[in-house]
Amino acid sequence: MRIEMNIRLDVRGARNSIRDCEIRANQAIDFIGQNIGYYKARRYDHQVERDDGTLEYQQNILVAVDIDSLSLSFADDINELCKLLQQDCIAINQQGTTSGWVLGPRPERYGKFNFEKFVPV
Repeated sequence: MRIEMNIRLDVRGARNSIRDCEIRANQAIDFIGQNIGYYKARRYDHQVERDDGTLEYQQNILVAVDIDSLSLSFADDINELCKLLQQDCIAINQQGTTSGWVLGPRPERYGKFNFEKFVPV
């Protein structure tokens, strides 16, 4: 099964320069390659409208990975990746579908997976 992970690189309350986010992107890719599997990644920056109507600039990477299944060890790897990147969770889409999951140590902060918010248009 091929999945796509939408990984945010900027961290609230931390330095979020292009260099800082590039370091986090490299950490994420190294972790994924060592613990999850072969990947293909692309980086993108975009603006998101927040609930209060203000715009927020975000830096992300979209990573495609082939996995055997969504196992407990995969969920553990995602938790570790979130901790490494100081993120609450990561949105994961099963490629070719509109379904997905929000996994990590605090997924309740983001609610259910929403494909419309998964990748910027």
